[in-house]
Amino acid sequence: VNTLQGAIYVGHSWSQTTSESTITTINGKLQQIETNSIFLANEVISNEQVSVPAGTFSDCILLKREESEISDEDDVKEPEVYYNEWWCEGVGLVKTDTYEDGALVGSEVLTNYE
Repeated sequence: VNTLQGAIYVGHSWSQTTSESTITTINGKLQQIETNSIFLANEVISNEQVSVPAGTFSDCILLKREESEISDEDDVKEPEVYYNEWWCEGVGLVKTDTYEDGALVGSEVLTNYE
């Protein structure tokens, strides 16, 4: 279950740094491991009602999460990807829209909730 913790209110923002690794193999043999540092900037945009196949949920927060690579010189690059995420109390994450270079490239929604 995905959850948000801490003080969550419209206008609240925070950031975090994480890393992701890409492992390349050919015929089962390790060829390369590449690790990138990622900077995540998060901001609570609004409270909204959201409808997905699992139902309509009220008083959800819309969280905008921007993802940027950190260069080898520790400079944060311009965001390449951002996500709009709708989180509902007692439910968790119900919808995510993914944007690259400002264009919507994908959406995930909660399809069942009991």
